[in-house]
Amino acid sequence: MTIKHTPSTSLFKHLPFSALPFSALTFSALLITLTGCIIKEPLDQDPGEVRAGAQGGAGQENSGQGGGASQGPERLDLLFVIDNSRLMISHQQNLIRSLTPLVDDLITRGVDYRIAVTTTDISTQEMIGNVMDGDQGSFEYKPERPNNDLAFFELEVNEACRAPRAPILSSEQMATRDDHRAGLLEELSCRLFLGTKGNTYEKGLEATRRALSCDGANRALFGACCEGGRFQQECDVEGAEQPQFLRPDATLAVIYLSNEDDCSTLMEAPGNEGCDPERCSLDYLIPRSCLYFPERLTPPDQFATWLRSLKRNPDEQVIMMPIVAPRLYNEAGIELSYSAEVSVSDLCEFTSLNLRMSEECCPEGRCPFGVMSAPSCVYEPMVVIADEELVVGYPGKRYLEFAEALSNAGSRALWCTQNATLFDPSMPSPPLDSRLCPSLCDDDLTPTIERFVELLRGL
Repeated sequence: MTIKHTPSTSLFKHLPFSALPFSALTFSALLITLTGCIIKEPLDQDPGEVRAGAQGGAGQENSGQGGGASQGPERLDLLFVIDNSRLMISHQQNLIRSLTPLVDDLITRGVDYRIAVTTTDISTQEMIGNVMDGDQGSFEYKPERPNNDLAFFELEVNEACRAPRAPILSSEQMATRDDHRAGLLEELSCRLFLGTKGNTYEKGLEATRRALSCDGANRALFGACCEGGRFQQECDVEGAEQPQFLRPDATLAVIYLSNEDDCSTLMEAPGNEGCDPERCSLDYLIPRSCLYFPERLTPPDQFATWLRSLKRNPDEQVIMMPIVAPRLYNEAGIELSYSAEVSVSDLCEFTSLNLRMSEECCPEGRCPFGVMSAPSCVYEPMVVIADEELVVGYPGKRYLEFAEALSNAGSRALWCTQNATLFDPSMPSPPLDSRLCPSLCDDDLTPTIERFVELLRGL
């Protein structure tokens, strides 16, 4: 299904650039600290195109049973991959506030669900700027997180969140609650509020692979389906050997939430341990290194092929939605990207953001080192938390390419090429339709979650 939507003409959804409460120099320093990563040139798509992926006939609900004739309730394995790095508190809270449509749908339709959560942090303490080991894709619930993040205390997190929890949240477990709906909302609010202590090099795609692989942290949860060290999509087991997650007859859905792009390197992919670091890894001493060395990152379409391989009917059993910031385009409609062939001038390095992204500084959309570091959106959050006076989102290009690859292969993936632009940011523009384009830049993600529910139902 393809839907056309008018591109946005404003970088800042809520604030004109002139109203931002800091100088251009201060903002440039912020960009250096929080830049995202960009991979190879995008597939040839028209800006503003929206895809909801391949799916069954319009108006037909998806059975979630792999297209077979299995009886009983629909089965869903839902994985959240959440960015827990800097400036993510407001985004995490925004997602939590918007989950009611999902919870209501799961309960109303009697879905047999399993829900797991992991983070984009797969780092180790040896990495620059890291204060603890990353989650490595683990579903483990860590009640000690509140002790590591001031924001938890500022928000007066429910004391129940400090109690240990099983790694998988199931409908069987929640059905024992006096109030299933309230209980599920509370559980999700605890599990999805992950703080900001994660590494600033977000690697959500590799975290997904580790989370759902038989050589990863959650292999014990996949039961006998991990026979031989590889997940067996055709496994048919019962009782104690049945997977707790990644059940063969269940739909697998993945939701990403990140304010920066994915930086999963070739070195971190299976079988590449001996790869030359100059070709397969990043120099973390260089700010924005994943932006400047895209050839060292694992192509998103490889992750798409792998994810689809987990299901025997991936067109019906694989769903993905990235909640990331949109791509950046110049005034000519060309997507901005880094190019080593373009030299930076003093004019472009120290001027305003508008000029820095102009044709003069970024000819044909190709920006030099030190210039290509602009966000897709900056706006004031509904509630200021832990000194996050501004909410920032950088283009999640690789997540969008991942969704695009899944969609092109036949799976249901909601993604959008709608652009933001740095030119004339004070001009009013229609807000992004989050039912069509899931965007981190929306301060209300409820329409996005409603559209995700429709994807789950095959609508």
